[in-house]
Amino acid sequence: EPLDLVQTKGTCPPSTTWEEDIQSCVACPESSENVAFSDEKVDMMAERGEEKHARVLLVNREVFDVSVKPKVVPNFVSLTNFSTTEATTVRSGESIPLDVAINTMNTTKLGPGTAQG
Repeated sequence: EPLDLVQTKGTCPPSTTWEEDIQSCVACPESSENVAFSDEKVDMMAERGEEKHARVLLVNREVFDVSVKPKVVPNFVSLTNFSTTEATTVRSGESIPLDVAINTMNTTKLGPGTAQG
């Protein structure tokens, strides 16, 4: 198999993010306990064909603004008020709601427990 040294947006490893202007994967900034979700974990159980909803807050307690963007969103998850393609700015001292919907209509290939993470 040939060695492929070309990076693409879809090949960035964990703890890295795609930097468009340099066309390369770069290390994510150091994580901060001051930027966090209101709930560490959200449990949602649904039967096939159901849709479930939850809301969490993304809170920025830093003294500076931060930009966030989901790295991966599974096809059975939708974020109704949060961009999955563009970075969202959370101003210092503010929080933004994140509405999550789980749609089990198209999850025929998922086995029990595979949606955890």
